[in-house]
Amino acid sequence: MTLRRIIRILAILLVLLLIAAGGWYLLRFDRQDNARMRELYTQVEPLQREREALAVQRKQLDSDYALMMRDPASVQILFRELDAKLFSDVYPVMRDHGTVGVVGLSIAQYPGRHHQISPEQYQHLIKDGWGNCYVYEKGYSLNSWLVQMEAFLDRDGLTRPTAIYFPDNTYSETMLDILREHGVTTVVLPGETGRAVSVTDPLGEFWYTVAMPWNYTGVNADMELLSRTDGANLTYTMSFSNLWDAFDKEAFTAVLDSWADMLEKEEIGVVQNGGLYAETESTEELLEKPLIRPCTYEKAKEMHVQLQSSENAQAAELLEKQQELDAQIAALDEQIRELYDQWQIGS
Repeated sequence: MTLRRIIRILAILLVLLLIAAGGWYLLRFDRQDNARMRELYTQVEPLQREREALAVQRKQLDSDYALMMRDPASVQILFRELDAKLFSDVYPVMRDHGTVGVVGLSIAQYPGRHHQISPEQYQHLIKDGWGNCYVYEKGYSLNSWLVQMEAFLDRDGLTRPTAIYFPDNTYSETMLDILREHGVTTVVLPGETGRAVSVTDPLGEFWYTVAMPWNYTGVNADMELLSRTDGANLTYTMSFSNLWDAFDKEAFTAVLDSWADMLEKEEIGVVQNGGLYAETESTEELLEKPLIRPCTYEKAKEMHVQLQSSENAQAAELLEKQQELDAQIAALDEQIRELYDQWQIGS
């Protein structure tokens, strides 16, 4: 065997030895690297899961706050006439639908008069959650008219209203001093088609809202707008002499049936005491849901005032919780980043 051949064989063997050594080194490095990666994952994975849970809480917090601050629209059905049918025909239907009305009081329309509800029936309605409202009559001086109405109510032991409805072209801002003296804080004025839904400040001395005749043109569109406008209000006025005979019990019931999905019910999605009372609906579904509350003027104003009064406090509480969650998320991000940095340095 020649020297050249021997040298060639040795060179080949050397190359094979180097390849084997390199493979062993790479295999050893790969095993070490995999072990370190598994160790990194073991440390990072619980931190990431905790971070994801906090991120979900952070997102839910905003939704819960939006739902908590939702101000349901309110609607009143004001009966300007106290026909006996109000108690015999209308009241049972409204009671079965979970709605209440407002009894309109005037000199001509007063409990106990001929063909009208009795004082006992009136008291029954009030005890069952119904409200009352003055209905101003043209031709009287407002002050003397209110004095006479108060005398009737005091004589019969009936609660004085804190709301008054003015028919067309009977209201003037010059009346505010008189209303103030008689404890009236809600002023109901006739609205206009297309502008029937009102949103006014209930924190002011006087709360203004609008009224439209029952089943007027455009009522369906306004009802939909009302149910989707936080803090909005609308009054429907109903007069038996020109309406009830044509708009009978069946039709009236059908209208209340159509409201069913929009009516706020305490057991299906109202936020109370900071907690969600909704077993089947998500927060997102509740936020998208049309919502109205048939109630008295006093209840509507109280509801709106309480929400507006608590808004700043609730916003401060929300900000505090947001900052707390953001800080926890940022701390976890820093821990995760430090673990990856250590892995890179070690490699």
